[in-house]
Amino acid sequence: MKDRDAGRGRLYVLADPPEQRAHVVVSFPDLGLDLVADEEGRATFALPTRVPSERWSEVHAVVRRPVVARAVAPDEEVVMHLPTGDTVLGEREGRVLRIALESHDGSDVPSYLAVAPFDDSARLFRLKTSSPLECDTSPEAPLVLRVYE
Repeated sequence: MKDRDAGRGRLYVLADPPEQRAHVVVSFPDLGLDLVADEEGRATFALPTRVPSERWSEVHAVVRRPVVARAVAPDEEVVMHLPTGDTVLGEREGRVLRIALESHDGSDVPSYLAVAPFDDSARLFRLKTSSPLECDTSPEAPLVLRVYE
């Protein structure tokens, strides 16, 4: 939905039971837009200026639910086993979170990783076996990592 007063888009994911809408990623591949919903299935985002309003009715969306989630404390190592057999490995040192995706069969199937402080909005990253991820975080805040395929 377009919020005309704020000039922003608002996303509402509706699902029953309600936990199926929490923290989903909604991607609009034709627009190159990925949105991470909050606990209630909502997100607010900047509308792409290059997309006319009429085009939104033609665009399809892909909804991804987290396949694994884990809280990560400061200075903690991370091991997350994915349903595909792949493994997400990482470590958090000070402000830096380092994450790598290890493939069990050598393929490079990209996944998405959402990094979210408990009380803030998530940042979304693409994970590939060929390129480890390094991102800046608040050194003292606990994080929640969610992986999507």
